[in-house]
Amino acid sequence: MQFGELNHQLAQVDMSTAERVKAYFQFICEHYSVGLNLHDIAGLSEMDSALFMVLSPYHYHNNPFCNYVKKFEATFQACSRNKKVLCRMCTRSTTPLYGSCYMGIEELRFPIHWKGRLIAFLCVGQFSSDFEAATKRLETQAAKYGLNANELKQRFHATTRPLDLNLGALHAHIGMLTQYLILLYENFLLNTHHGQSMDQRAEAHQQSFIVNRTLHYIKDNFTYPITLSALAGISFCSETYLSHLFKETIGSTITEYINQLRIQKSKSLLDITTYSITHIAHQCGFNDSNYFSRVFRQHTGMSPKQYRGRTSDHIQTSSPSVN
Repeated sequence: MQFGELNHQLAQVDMSTAERVKAYFQFICEHYSVGLNLHDIAGLSEMDSALFMVLSPYHYHNNPFCNYVKKFEATFQACSRNKKVLCRMCTRSTTPLYGSCYMGIEELRFPIHWKGRLIAFLCVGQFSSDFEAATKRLETQAAKYGLNANELKQRFHATTRPLDLNLGALHAHIGMLTQYLILLYENFLLNTHHGQSMDQRAEAHQQSFIVNRTLHYIKDNFTYPITLSALAGISFCSETYLSHLFKETIGSTITEYINQLRIQKSKSLLDITTYSITHIAHQCGFNDSNYFSRVFRQHTGMSPKQYRGRTSDHIQTSSPSVN
């Protein structure tokens, strides 16, 4: 084979930054038969739109067990609290950690630090070192949270495996991946927020990332119950800090912003359906129809019933009336 042909082949396999990151994540997952998750604290995934698309699938534990557990409000909240605890542990440690979540899923945690601050951590799993003890724990947790114990155990066994990896080789590969992510982060900061120190640039980017993540979560979930604790949990910050940052950036409190979205949706449902006020309140994320009516009046100056009757020619659909 001629050198020219080899050089041509090498040119064909050249990758973009996002493609390199994607290839490395896939390699680790496939080579070690593990799940890999990036818990982004400083906004690594928002350095580039292509990188965001690559990293998004790794932002949560996508497996049969975790997907089932997080469907329930109480356990979803528990998962959020568990993440905040894990974040504090990784903040204090610069070396890998091994442990389990409150449900007994074990994993390796690799903190990623930059200039003394935790910017992310990688979780590699999912393992179980003692299936008998894990089974008893699942029965206890199922009773505590009102879940199906058999369903939990089946999904747990389908998700976990023994920790029988070459930890030295895995550590080396994770180390190279984290160093590459840190290099990308530094290069990104160098090209943004000019006139500020690197620490100031990092702080500004992280604040923007926290607000954007909060906004995206609210827009995707405002028709469901949303707690300040859950919002703080997904951004790995305190509730007080998030509330202050959100108000300072957006100009309204988190509750006000959520209610604005809910009222906007309720106005649409009042216009185009004949659903009852109570049904619309629940459809828009309000558990209490009386509270919904008060908030609606605050935003529009009229009650939901008055809004619906303000004109005689509003569109009615074939949806059945449940008044």
